[in-house]
Amino acid sequence: MCYTTSMAVQSIKLDVNKSVFSWAINRAGFTINDVVKLFPKFVQWETGEVSPTAKQLKDFSQKFHFPFGYFFLNTIPQQPAIIPMFRSFEEATVLDDFNVHELVKLLAERQDWVSEYLKENGADKNAAVGLYKNENNVKNIKNGILSFFNLEDGWQFAFKKPEDAIRHIVSLLEENNIFVTFNSVVNFDAHRPVPVNLCRGFCLVDDYAPFIFINSSDSKKAQLFTLIHEIAHIFISFSSGYGDFGIEEFDNDKERLCDKIAAELLVPTELFVNNAQTFSDEKLSAIYKVSEIVILRRKLDCGLIPKEVFFAMYNQLPKFQKNTSGGGDFYRVAPNRIGKKLLRCLNNAMVERKLTPIEAYHLAGVKGDVFTKLVTGVLA
Repeated sequence: MCYTTSMAVQSIKLDVNKSVFSWAINRAGFTINDVVKLFPKFVQWETGEVSPTAKQLKDFSQKFHFPFGYFFLNTIPQQPAIIPMFRSFEEATVLDDFNVHELVKLLAERQDWVSEYLKENGADKNAAVGLYKNENNVKNIKNGILSFFNLEDGWQFAFKKPEDAIRHIVSLLEENNIFVTFNSVVNFDAHRPVPVNLCRGFCLVDDYAPFIFINSSDSKKAQLFTLIHEIAHIFISFSSGYGDFGIEEFDNDKERLCDKIAAELLVPTELFVNNAQTFSDEKLSAIYKVSEIVILRRKLDCGLIPKEVFFAMYNQLPKFQKNTSGGGDFYRVAPNRIGKKLLRCLNNAMVERKLTPIEAYHLAGVKGDVFTKLVTGVLA
């Protein structure tokens, strides 16, 4: 009897705020055709020809990640951004940043836990955070960051590929309790992508556990630049993210400062001015492990080319192509998506009985057997 009643309730037709449909679809970056494949009667729902059942509405809200009750509100609640996201676009219309918002929330949850864990274990405040909070001189900050990590100008020359330079920097960051994750979707959900034009990367500053996210769909050279850019955020203590910015400067003083610091850390003026007279832009890009766009911009900033030459050469560069090297073996990619440093902390907390296995699996976003295998690989 109870089962029959439950089925009857699920099949009740409901009148809802139909604007929620278009809001959810646009927010997720779906097309009508995408939705019809999942919900064949969706067009009829929108026109009012057919009313969706309670179960269908619940399924829809779960698929598009919003509370079922939104269907019965006159106004959809606005979710405030956790951090500012700076970006500019060539396109007239772009995807909503819902997935970016959810990704930031996910990393913020992980950060909250690991920050408390480090404090409980007697860790000192992270020495990098805010070290140059009141400094505006780009070269002073650049030299301070190099000294902090025991690096010198041209440090990346020792590496053949940008991915080698990335691995080296990540190892230095993890040694200093700075957490780094590389991903292009929300957790492991391939249906919830984080496009590069919405988010190349972001930084969540914390006194004990600063977090950096890098979009793994970006090119390797762009990932390296973003990584260095986000490191600058930690040293000036400013949480934010950025998407595709083309050749425009950010409309924010601190974001512009971080961009200039990153440029100096990767393409230091003194070295570059000498090299730029000798090598082609393609060769300079290979030497400094940055894109040709960055090379052109550095030439402009250093007074080596006028604006009209810069724009002429910029317009001839190939458009962005998605990085396709991030797939492959799940157990090779997954530690970078979660963060190797975080995996170690979660495992240590479990061993110390400061965290239950269920809690650890939730924070890592994987099941128990997967978590065990990943940790085994990271600790090997």
